[in-house]
Amino acid sequence: YVMIKHGGTIIALVKVIGDYHVDEDTNDLLWFQKRRKVVVLDRYNDTYNYSVTPRKTLERCVNPNTDMYKSINDWVIKSENKMK
Repeated sequence: YVMIKHGGTIIALVKVIGDYHVDEDTNDLLWFQKRRKVVVLDRYNDTYNYSVTPRKTLERCVNPNTDMYKSINDWVIKSENKMK
């Protein structure tokens, strides 16, 4: 699961559903040729009030005691319940 953000602004929660592939024929974002297939689980709503750190492009959340980890975990559970 990946929380998509722009700086400190949360955008969406996605689930990676495939290995990365190289897209050499793309005309946009040429610097971003390695891509993974994802499915959007939910778009962020300000009422969620989740926590995010505004630094780093990609950060792995492995410490279950952090606000970021708890926010992503809660969001995953809510998103999966919506899909049932």
